Amino acid sequence: MVKWYTEDQRGRIGDKLLDLGNIAAGALLFGQFVSDRPFSLPVAVSGFLLVIVLYLTGLRVMRGGE
Repeated sequence: MVKWYTEDQRGRIGDKLLDLGNIAAGALLFGQFVSDRPFSLPVAVSGFLLVIVLYLTGLRVMRGGE
């Protein structure tokens, strides 16, 4: 997958994808509880799926796409 990146570069990219997953969780999942709007299940589900995809992608990049 990303064999042309060095191990250090893969680690940084993977770490940033994990950070992006944390931001997505904060915005789409936890942000609903501090908003004046009612809880939206489609937004929560899409946020949860986005977090899972970003975490799995970040971990795969860190491993070198194996």
